[in-house]
Amino acid sequence: VNLLNNTSIQSINSHSIEAKVKDKILEMPCDILVLCTGQKSNEELIRQLKSEGIEHQVIGGAANAGSLDAERAIREGLLSALQL
Repeated sequence: VNLLNNTSIQSINSHSIEAKVKDKILEMPCDILVLCTGQKSNEELIRQLKSEGIEHQVIGGAANAGSLDAERAIREGLLSALQL
């Protein structure tokens, strides 16, 4: 498991990601990627994942920002993790 903060994802494919960390572009192999992108829904990212056929889940405030609820977001995160 790699945890990267302040990282910009450059590309995602079926076997790896490219991420910009500080001034470096890293290519990292992965079969599961968990993104924490904040409480606002990122519609562009969701469209890109769908168009590439990449399985994904949107949870917490990104799924329903109208009723921000930390307890609900944590529960949804745990349930999602259990499905991995």
